[in-house]
Order: sequence, then C-alpha cells, then structure tokens
Amino acid sequence: TMDKYNKALEYEIFIKKEYSCADDVIKQAKIIFDIGGHIGLFSKYCLSLNPWCTIHYFEPIPELYNQAKQELKNQNIILNNMWIAAKTGQQHMYFNPKKTMQSSLFNQTFLNPEWVSLSVQMQNIEEYCAQQNIFHIDFLKLDVEGMEYEILESLSDEFLQKIQALLLECHFFSEEQRQKYKEIKIRLSSHYTTKT
Repeated sequence: TMDKYNKALEYEIFIKKEYSCADDVIKQAKIIFDIGGHIGLFSKYCLSLNPWCTIHYFEPIPELYNQAKQELKNQNIILNNMWIAAKTGQQHMYFNPKKTMQSSLFNQTFLNPEWVSLSVQMQNIEEYCAQQNIFHIDFLKLDVEGMEYEILESLSDEFLQKIQALLLECHFFSEEQRQKYKEIKIRLSSHYTTKT
C-alpha cells in the first residue's frame, strides 16, 4: 500500500539516515530549499536537526503536497505546490500513484501503464528568489527525477554562488543525460569543493 511505501521512505531518511552526509550543513542553515519535496519527509528531517531554519518546499503533485501540508503544519516552512524548472509555466508530468517518488516529466508509461498525466505549475528558481527577496540559500536539495540537468544548466554562475551547499540526486534515463551529468559535474566542481 501507499502507507507501506511511505514507511519505507521514512525508514531510509530517519533510521538509515541516507542524508546524514549533509547533517552539519543542515544544522547551520538558515534557508533550505527542498525541491522535489514529496510528502515532506526531508523537510521534516531538516527541522528535526534545525527547528530554527526556514524551508522552502516544492512539490507539484497535489496529492503529495496535501500530505506534506498535514505533516508540516505549524512549522517554519513555505509550502509551494509547484516544481522548480528551467522555465516558469504549466507543463505535463507523469504521476505514478503506486510509486510516487518516481513521478517525473519523462514519460515512463512503457515501464508502468498506470502512470497518470498531470498538468503542473513550474517556476524558474531565480525568478522565485527574486520574488521572495532571497539572496542566499544555505542548502539546496534537488531530487526531481531527471529534470536536474535542465534546472542546473539554466542557473547563472552568479546565482550558483548564492547556493552554499547542494545535494543532488542524478538520474540516467538516457545516454544524453549521462553526457549532461559529466558536463554538470565539471561545472559544479568550480563552485563546490567537496563531493560525496
């Protein structure tokens, strides 16, 4: 069931501590961006380490966003029912009701015929920060099922300098993405000194 799936995610984050490599950064952070926030477990993890930080959470799928809203109410968190993308506007994405973490802009219906197409709101991160008067991000977690390349490619060097630490999950749905990964890695290595 969905519940069992979410319990497994909770186990990975809170018991196995799959994000523990970022604990020191999270504890010091004032502003955290949780991009690809799902049901809010990563945001909850950050708040457990640092209740004083402000989190900007992004999740475009209403079902997941609503669960996070329940989970994270009364916390110091700005909930955004949208996704960060290279360009602002509406876009179609594919929602997997059984394996919600795999929801993506990439059509994977050949893997699972139960994927549902949804129209979701996308926002460019530089535009978002300008609107919110954010000039510095202490920690940015990016888990967007294959969209990470176009998001990172769209960021100016000047904006990358505003992000102190970046936790990135990379996906390889194509050979093109493997190539982009190499390019992104080279670009990021000029901004960030350590990689795990």
